[in-house]
Amino acid sequence: MIRELLDNILSYLNAYITLQQLETWLVSNLQKIINSNDRDAVQVANDVDACLVEFGEGLIDLGTLHAHLESYIELHQSLSLSFNDTQNPVITKSTAAVSTINDRSEVGILSPAVTVHSRVQFV
Repeated sequence: MIRELLDNILSYLNAYITLQQLETWLVSNLQKIINSNDRDAVQVANDVDACLVEFGEGLIDLGTLHAHLESYIELHQSLSLSFNDTQNPVITKSTAAVSTINDRSEVGILSPAVTVHSRVQFV
C-alpha cells in the first residue's frame, strides 16, 4: 500500500496529476490504507492529509507542501541494510586440472564451490 501511495505523491510532484487528483485519490483510498495494516502507509497518509488541510487553510504555502511531499518520497526510497556476520568465514573449494600440451601448461578450474551464509535485515 505504501508503494501505491508514494506513486501517487510522485505523480503529483512530477505534474502527472493535479493536487486535486492527489487529494481525491487519498480521500477515496484512506479506508483501504487504514485496513491494510501497513503502518508506514497509514503514517504517510495521515501526514499527507494533514499537509493538504494546512495548505487548504493557508497555513503553509505550496513550496512547503512540496517539501513535505518530497520528504516522504526520499525517506521511503532509501533502504537501510544491516549485515550481521555471525556465520563462519566463507569456505571456497575448487579442483584444478593441469595438462601440458606442446610444452605449454594449461590450468582449468573444475566446478568451484562457494558457500556463502548471509542474513539481511531491513530497517
